[in-house]
Amino acid sequence: MRIACTRSRLARPVTDNPPTKQGGQVRPTDFAATDVEHFPFPLQDDSMRPRVDVEPACVAKDNGVGTWGRTMFVVDHNYERTSQIRRDILEADRARFTAFPHMITAQWDAMTYIMRRLAAEYPDDFAVRISGTDWTWTNKLLDIHHDFVFGDADTLPHQPLEYIARQVQEDLLLLDVHEEGLVLDSALVTFSMAWSPTFTTGMTFHEAHGTIPRIMGDGTVSRAERFLMTMPPGEVYRRNPWSFQVGGRLDISMDTLPEWSAELSEFLAGDPHEQVGQRMRMRSEVSHFVRLPMTGVVLYTIRAQSITLEQLASVPAWARRTVSVIEEQPKDLAHHRGFTLYGPVVLPYLKDRLDSTTGIRTSL
Repeated sequence: MRIACTRSRLARPVTDNPPTKQGGQVRPTDFAATDVEHFPFPLQDDSMRPRVDVEPACVAKDNGVGTWGRTMFVVDHNYERTSQIRRDILEADRARFTAFPHMITAQWDAMTYIMRRLAAEYPDDFAVRISGTDWTWTNKLLDIHHDFVFGDADTLPHQPLEYIARQVQEDLLLLDVHEEGLVLDSALVTFSMAWSPTFTTGMTFHEAHGTIPRIMGDGTVSRAERFLMTMPPGEVYRRNPWSFQVGGRLDISMDTLPEWSAELSEFLAGDPHEQVGQRMRMRSEVSHFVRLPMTGVVLYTIRAQSITLEQLASVPAWARRTVSVIEEQPKDLAHHRGFTLYGPVVLPYLKDRLDSTTGIRTSL
């Protein structure tokens, strides 16, 4: 099987941004901000409209101050912490993993594909040895050394997709082709933002995107589905959606709305301008997708990373572009992306920082 990504270890950068503190304590649901040099800054233009914005993956991408994207999977300073957060979520809510029985072969396909990929991208941390149907998997970071037989469920402690998902930072989704198109038939999702994995699993591709009328009406969803269904097997592509969030929480799903909405309300009810630089973050979710080699099922991964608004403002080009994108959004898209909620907080902060950097007053 061909591994499309470069066989190189991604340096795990040191960050000066710890997980979010509240009341002097680091909350167990938070993760550390990414360093600016490796952040997948998502804005390529001063305006943004719905489109099938995909590109070949596993190619280093210049973000203006560094690079990102050489690998399909991210193993960084958050790896061990993220793995623990995922284990805690799965223990509290087993519905975060859903797999229909007919997808068991695709689960094995996905698990072994990811193992090969990790071993190729991070050979110092992961290794896989194969002899017929006998496999040995090594994950040095989590102290795992496991022998299993391909296809024999009794040789794994969990179903295949869950087993490997507990060892990556990405959410994992499997989409299979049915008469009605692509259907989300299996998923392990613990870090979604503003959608419910327990509600979405089992939906068609069109149903899952039905809450966004503009992209349904202009054909964007149909084009995206057609692209996923016709990708050459083994070739990896990516896209980079984004939004804003308060704090460093990974799990901002609709399933946990009562938990994170309380923090949001508390933040907005106070004086957010005094703390916006540290507490508000830009969240970038790099998604990778590939048709698996054995089954042809689409593996779709989502990895969330974030930087504080203070970090964002430290790169004036990023701040200017972010301001431009927020200001020119049509009302329906601005509401969907949360700009109507976060814009009144984000825009003044970024403009003030730009003013102090350039000495030129930006309009409010």
